[in-house]
Amino acid sequence: MIHDPFWSRVEAYLNELYLRDVGVKFEVIADDRLINISQYPDNVYNASTLISSSTSVINQLIGTENYDIGLVVANINYNGLARLGGAYINYEKARATARPLLASIAHEIGHLFGADHTFTEPNSGSGSIQTEPLRGTSIMSYGNPRDFFSLPSVYQIKKRLTQTPYYTDRERTTVVGETTLLSNIPYGEVLNNTAPVILNNFKSTYTIPLNTCFEFDIEASDQDGDRLFYLAHQSDFNPSRLRPRRQALFVSRKMSPNSVVEFKDEYVDGFYLFGLPSSSSGAIADFWVAVADQKANSNTPHITMYDVKNITVMANPSYKPFRITSTLQPSYNGGETIPLTWEMDESMRAQYDKISISISNDFGKTYTLLADDVPNTGQYQLTLPNRSIGTVSVRDREVPAGIIKIKPKNSIIFALTNYQPYTSNEPDATVLGGFTLTPTAAISTPKSKCHKPANTSKEALPTKVVISTLSNNDQITNSSKGGFIKLVSHNKPFVITRLTTDERNQIADPKEGMLIWNTTKQCLELYKDFGSGTMQWDCITEGCNE
Repeated sequence: MIHDPFWSRVEAYLNELYLRDVGVKFEVIADDRLINISQYPDNVYNASTLISSSTSVINQLIGTENYDIGLVVANINYNGLARLGGAYINYEKARATARPLLASIAHEIGHLFGADHTFTEPNSGSGSIQTEPLRGTSIMSYGNPRDFFSLPSVYQIKKRLTQTPYYTDRERTTVVGETTLLSNIPYGEVLNNTAPVILNNFKSTYTIPLNTCFEFDIEASDQDGDRLFYLAHQSDFNPSRLRPRRQALFVSRKMSPNSVVEFKDEYVDGFYLFGLPSSSSGAIADFWVAVADQKANSNTPHITMYDVKNITVMANPSYKPFRITSTLQPSYNGGETIPLTWEMDESMRAQYDKISISISNDFGKTYTLLADDVPNTGQYQLTLPNRSIGTVSVRDREVPAGIIKIKPKNSIIFALTNYQPYTSNEPDATVLGGFTLTPTAAISTPKSKCHKPANTSKEALPTKVVISTLSNNDQITNSSKGGFIKLVSHNKPFVITRLTTDERNQIADPKEGMLIWNTTKQCLELYKDFGSGTMQWDCITEGCNE
């Protein structure tokens, strides 16, 4: 019996990749008959010769009925080779070989399931659909990190899998689906899972300027309450054959819990690698924008479901790029006000009359809103938050992590302050990056009428304001005396809801006494009559119990 830990690693690697992205689970067959110890271990074998007989050899060793898909691991003349779509034909289901590299094994099995190459270079006529720039990043590419399937590959595999007949029982007696004498029939399980739904009303086509960042901010829901992951991949199959002619321009990334998928100039290991479209003739690209669901417990049986929108992005060469024109300093103090300026083509300004401004403290991974509904005049006096922004490590050196982001409302375009880590890829290159922020001590004058310590004696007045999450508030005001305000919760922390001004305004029917923390104004807001005769939201300050 095979006990080599390598095979356990192979099984775990394949299941992490294939279960998450396409819904296929593997069980490696531990059978010593499958181990062929050559008397010439240093020999390099011809991959084409190996796969010409690999299925029949494995059939002879363990029997065709005892496995569903196979691959020969050997020292071959290159990383791997496989028969495209061989997994669905019984006499080709093991026509694959690879060196003992996890990614290479997964890559060749992907070919067996019907997935083509995805890279653009090298353009060696090796059956690539060319949906990823240069060597690519997905498992069906030749690049790195190769730890996910791109959406075009998922489409190619699922298109074949959903038409495949399967046994409904492990004894393999009952078949569902149309079969032929050539069908390779695996065991399958029907799992109940409702696909997530994208809630955005995305346009089918967006026209943007050249050299301009853009993003898909995806809103989605899932009926089953599953965790949601987001992705957007260029989907132009064989783009050089399309008219107008296209090319793979945008890097594909693994699905992420971050619902905002950005496309901008890419800096890898600190230097420039991929640029936004800048051709004088413009550019056009189709994207599959998607949400996928996952169980919180990865051991729960689950078939990932997707909701996908097809969106075309066109870069118009006559539009001036949308960009921030301010030159920021490498460091600021918290609470400092800085002039922020930006540039937008006049033909677009009327369409986008408001912008939002956000700040990142982790070099662009996440952003916090600073100002919303700002008039799109091209300039704004921005007050920086009074908190710390330090550095992040890029290529083993520390780079200032602060970035400002401007985004026109109801658009997909955005602009960033500098986010290039270094001037070049040289070891002694100058650090660029964003900016740092040092908080300053704040001295403020209280706005409340007075400040008094709580009186807890029996003669003290009842606490007049009590906020409770309990269902029964009877007599609760009289049970605590001498306080300014009391928060009551049962067996869990009491957390005041945090909303932006825009989110607060979406409350359909606010009631007197509602309390929120306004993240736009950075204050505690109460809904009540503040003397104007009408109900309204207003920031409240501490007052006395009298």
